[in-house]
This record gives sequence, C-alpha cells and structure tokens, in this order.
Amino acid sequence: MPGIPAWSEEEALAFMGRFAIEKSILSILSPGLFFGDLAATRQLARIVNDEGAALCRRHPNQFGFFASLPIPDVAASLVEIDRAFDELGAS
Repeated sequence: MPGIPAWSEEEALAFMGRFAIEKSILSILSPGLFFGDLAATRQLARIVNDEGAALCRRHPNQFGFFASLPIPDVAASLVEIDRAFDELGAS
C-alpha cells in the first residue's frame, strides 16, 4: 500500500451532504492493522476503535463503525470485540 489515504471528518460530512448519504459506517480495510508486531497491533486496534467511537458520539446519526480487531491475536481480538460492543457501541 503506497500510503494512508487522506480522510477528514469535515470532508466526509460534506460529501455525505452533497450526495444525500444519511449514514456512513467506518471500517479499516486492507492491509488491516497487523504489520508484524502483535503488541503494536493491539494498541492500534484500541486507538482505531476509540477514534471511531468518538466520531460516532459527535455525529450519532451520520456515522457508525465496525470494530477493528488485532488479528492474528485471537485472545486479544475477543477482548476487543467485547470492549468495542459493550463499551464503545460498535455496529
């Protein structure tokens, strides 16, 4: 992947308004969160989910988010699933 694509809350809301998009669901796509370091992957998953939840709290009618998991760490993924749904309100 050549780099992280640019994205901003303001631009996303403007785009949604321009094209009458009522709700967007945030999701991390390829290549995912794992780059060879399981500890860093766990931390990144937590950060990504916290940021998604914060955006959804600011704009509850416009955004939802799918939980990002620290795969391939299955045990940590199960913990993050519980946290994302029970504490953060993931979709």
